[in-house]
Amino acid sequence: MNGWIVVGIIFAATFLLLLFPLRKGFCKLGWQYGSFSALVFILICLEISVIMASDALSCLHNILFGICMCAATMLLLWMLTKWHERNETLNAAVIVLGIVHVACVMTVVSLPNINPYLKLIANIVYLALPALAVYEISEGKENAAG
Repeated sequence: MNGWIVVGIIFAATFLLLLFPLRKGFCKLGWQYGSFSALVFILICLEISVIMASDALSCLHNILFGICMCAATMLLLWMLTKWHERNETLNAAVIVLGIVHVACVMTVVSLPNINPYLKLIANIVYLALPALAVYEISEGKENAAG
């Protein structure tokens, strides 16, 4: 268990080091982007702690993971739809958050004792979130060219 605490601390420190150069960009955009990014980060950390709690998720862990997954997904969807309002470095932070979130969701789908409805929602998330990101990125390139 102590090894997972070290991994969590390293993950948190790495993410904070990534966001440190972006603090001025968050200040220019207002409190929403910074607070939503921090909230998504906290939700992803909760997802990781639930995944590491055991090899097979219990009923309580299923519920906790489902709540964290849905909340993080909704915030990431909102941040992706605001893709063109931010600069590229802030968009990179959103992409990193999305990648880590999708990795957590993919990991949970492969665990035993997962509620079938949670598996279905998790499969939808890890297929739809990258598709939306690609759509938003490509739409911006088409609008800039046309």
